[in-house]
Amino acid sequence: MFGSEGTDTEAEVIHSVAASANVTGLTIGDIGSIAKNGHQVLWIAYKDADDSGKPAVQPQSVYVERVYDEIDFLAALGF
Repeated sequence: MFGSEGTDTEAEVIHSVAASANVTGLTIGDIGSIAKNGHQVLWIAYKDADDSGKPAVQPQSVYVERVYDEIDFLAALGF
């Protein structure tokens, strides 16, 4: 958030926000029904597997982590 104020000018405030869409119904490997909100981070833990005698990896777990606390703009900013 940036702002400026001077004796001969009106106060000015510039506020920026970022938006990112929520995603539901993701499938990674055999793991399905994954939901992730826009600014959450999804990461995958893999395990060793065997693909017709060849070494391979496959998803073992999927984790969704919160990066930012969510706020209600209506309540926080009074819009």
